[in-house]
Amino acid sequence: MVAPSADPVSVLKYTAQERKEALAYWTPARMKAVGESVDLGPTGPKAKPWRGPTLKTVGRRAPTAPP
Repeated sequence: MVAPSADPVSVLKYTAQERKEALAYWTPARMKAVGESVDLGPTGPKAKPWRGPTLKTVGRRAPTAPP
């Protein structure tokens, strides 16, 4: 059995070139098109609206591998 890590948070680091390529690929129009084409189905019966403080957004997470 493997002991859990002390810090379960993963940190990914990208090079300046990888970031540049990702930002060039994920244009606002492309992100909008992906969001409209994804059907996640109905919300489950146990889902509840968030009642806590407003969360800061960090944008859409997306892979940076070339298509």
